Amino acid sequence: MESTDLYAAPDSPTYYPFNADHQPDVLVILLLNLQPQKYSFNNISDLSSDYNPIILSICDSPLTNSSPRSRTKTNWKQFTLEMARITQIPHISTKTDIDREIEKITTNLQQAIKNCSTTQKNPRTFSSLYDEILLGIRTKRHLRKEWQIRRDPEIKRMYNAQISYVRNLIQDHRKKEWDDFTAKLNFKHKSIYKLNR
Repeated sequence: MESTDLYAAPDSPTYYPFNADHQPDVLVILLLNLQPQKYSFNNISDLSSDYNPIILSICDSPLTNSSPRSRTKTNWKQFTLEMARITQIPHISTKTDIDREIEKITTNLQQAIKNCSTTQKNPRTFSSLYDEILLGIRTKRHLRKEWQIRRDPEIKRMYNAQISYVRNLIQDHRKKEWDDFTAKLNFKHKSIYKLNR
């Protein structure tokens, strides 16, 4: 990793041109505008293009340690009806009455929000890929790296064949997942109507 106080760049090339007459080069440069931090580059050979994406990891603490908020959905129509039902404005004559009513409205508001909100406990999750697909992807990455280094036409042919093989595996996997998902839809529970909507 080359670096100065103003910029940094990865050691290994990030661009491997398809033209064998051209040389690999570094096309990623980080401009530094903060205090010096420890950082590292990860050169990723995942894609089928001539450009490698870069992951920059900065070794520092996050601004907050709080966990992400849970996903909630509020029924605002129900909330409006709930507030109209529980909110009554009494006769107020003293500062103590004002403080008491403010506290009461605040409590009612918080309770109404709680009653009219639901938490989505099971956000959509993606299933992991099969070992055969993962092995195919690793092989494709290896062949791509070998071709970038050697420019051997035979390795390029094997790499192209591996791309098609992995693409077909992933398409079959997605089709199977979709078939499994649609098989679980139920007319009685209206899940098929929700999907259609």
